[in-house]
Amino acid sequence: MSLFNLTRLPHTTCTASSTYPDYPCTLAIDGLVADNKQWTSMGEKDGAWINIIFPGPVLIKTIKIWPRCALYDQFRTLVFEFSDGSHAKITAHCSTNRDFRNCDDPDLLISFDLTAYVVTKWVKLTGYDSCDPTTGNNGFMELIYLGMVLFD
Repeated sequence: MSLFNLTRLPHTTCTASSTYPDYPCTLAIDGLVADNKQWTSMGEKDGAWINIIFPGPVLIKTIKIWPRCALYDQFRTLVFEFSDGSHAKITAHCSTNRDFRNCDDPDLLISFDLTAYVVTKWVKLTGYDSCDPTTGNNGFMELIYLGMVLFD
């Protein structure tokens, strides 16, 4: 079975708990991995969220996340909520990357398979346990939900 990056579907939209100026949630689903192409929350630590809304039902199997490459502007705990009422939770590592020119470093990529396929119309990702409690502009550089389209 061939999996497709569902965040790149036409008419996929997003909302977020907050947005730092010039860093809207749409930058987390634009297909680009770069320091200036990321969603950044406005001073949020625990509880910052981004919700990806698909144009119809999709089936998700694999999730890949590029966290912000800014030193420590990341979360240790990621909670995914799906429109079918199911949840997934993972623990991530905190990056010590200090080189903004290497935001696409494969060591930054978080990738995991869900234990079962999830059929959903949206995915809300909430971050907890900020890697640095003194910073508050946490967010994500790119979100990739791999799966299949279930609508025409």
